Amino acid sequence: MQYGGGNCSLCGSPGTNKTTCPLNKSALNKSHVKHPLAREMIKKLPHDDKIIKLVKVASSWAGHGRYITDNETIIAHNYPGSPPYQFDDFKLFFLSNWTTDDPRLDETLKTYARRQYTNKTMSMNCWEFLLLCLHEAGYVTASHIVTLYNHALKRKGSRIPEFFNLDLSKKNPDQLVKGHIILYYKKSKIWHVGIAISETEYIHCMGIGVSLSTYHPKYNTDEDGIYLVEPSLMCVDIVNLPVIETTMSITDKQELEHAIMDEPGLNK
Repeated sequence: MQYGGGNCSLCGSPGTNKTTCPLNKSALNKSHVKHPLAREMIKKLPHDDKIIKLVKVASSWAGHGRYITDNETIIAHNYPGSPPYQFDDFKLFFLSNWTTDDPRLDETLKTYARRQYTNKTMSMNCWEFLLLCLHEAGYVTASHIVTLYNHALKRKGSRIPEFFNLDLSKKNPDQLVKGHIILYYKKSKIWHVGIAISETEYIHCMGIGVSLSTYHPKYNTDEDGIYLVEPSLMCVDIVNLPVIETTMSITDKQELEHAIMDEPGLNK
């Protein structure tokens, strides 16, 4: 028997308690009628285990990693304050097509990449950070990521965002949806991505590395804006890409040789 007068300690609905609250996992007779506030709270909760894991994974990277701008090769030339050659650690970690034809050197590079990943010092751009989190949360496999980049390399000039199936119905939302992907558009092209971890905050890789930022609704022209996409919908086209293979170009191999000499932490 319930005795009214107070508020439910879980959802705040008046005149009831948590005994019948839908938010109470132990409740035997859950009542949405007695707990009208619970319905709205449930709507805001992520129900998918993968979404919950995605939020947890993204949050664990906050304050870590190193940002590099988007590039098609394993070498990034524009890492702030870097030597002339800088590894894209994400590509070293995932892409099996990057090989020097020297097994010992290849293993050294993979060991280095694994260390960067384990220590959360991996260099990557915003899309690579998103793919890393989607991988850790179980949305895509390492093989999916390899295939995705192989397709991008085959189609010279293609950008990774072009391979995503994007539902652009939620433009310029007043608030975020926890676990959804944020897409920043300018002139019909995606220029940045992030992962919402609450209704007001998101995680992204930009500036000096992975950081937590506060969301501010932005209303621009029809060509500019912000969209929210549910992660599983975003990955549909990636997981269905046919497997293809590519090899490292001679230019990439030459740059890699220079980068190895310039990387002080490679042989530590």
